[in-house]
Amino acid sequence: MRKLVGVGAAALACVMPAMVPAGAAAQSPVLPLPALPGLPALPQLPPIPLPPDAIVDPDGLVTDPQGTVLGIVDAITGLLIPAAPAPPGGGGAPEPAPAAPPSGAATTTTTTTATPTATTTTTSRRDTSAPRLTLRVARRTSARVARRKGIRVVARCSEACRLTARLTKGRQYGALSRTLRAGRRTALRVKLNSGARAVVARSRARRTLTVRAQAVDAAGNRTPIVRRSAVVGAGRR
Repeated sequence: MRKLVGVGAAALACVMPAMVPAGAAAQSPVLPLPALPGLPALPQLPPIPLPPDAIVDPDGLVTDPQGTVLGIVDAITGLLIPAAPAPPGGGGAPEPAPAAPPSGAATTTTTTTATPTATTTTTSRRDTSAPRLTLRVARRTSARVARRKGIRVVARCSEACRLTARLTKGRQYGALSRTLRAGRRTALRVKLNSGARAVVARSRARRTLTVRAQAVDAAGNRTPIVRRSAVVGAGRR
């Protein structure tokens, strides 16, 4: 029994120096703060309890939800060692002033001048001029040729246009519509319709027909109506 009491006392003597009373945490010496990259050295202020909403990163840096640095956690006591308030004037190191050029050194000044850009405005004029139409018609055509091929017409327009020609004698005997190139003579034939061919075939006298032609350009300008006469021979004698 005495041996067991002696062993217990020896074990208690070994453990007692390592135990720390509960009230001794407040009197524990304040450890020096570790130097963190990018932060100025924090002064040794009395530790305080951590706020409920404090955020502690893995390095022990304590910030509030807005990101403001509050201090560093004491690794032994778990208390917050607050950071000293920033000195007035921003606390940051003043930016170095640009170095003045040495005396006597040449100074070059570059001046950039904006060059105005010339704007060209193109005003398109509306075409209001009608094209000029020239028309030639075969004065005499036999009844046989008129029935088979029609009346030969040569037309020329001063600009690209659409030509419309009608062959009449009291009523319409034939018609055509054709596109003409600018300044180029074009030979055309106004063919007779079936009724006109029958009339020409039965006719015992010559008939004078009228060719009426008009041209219109892309802008809608129309030429005056041009009239020419064409004589068709008798179909019977």
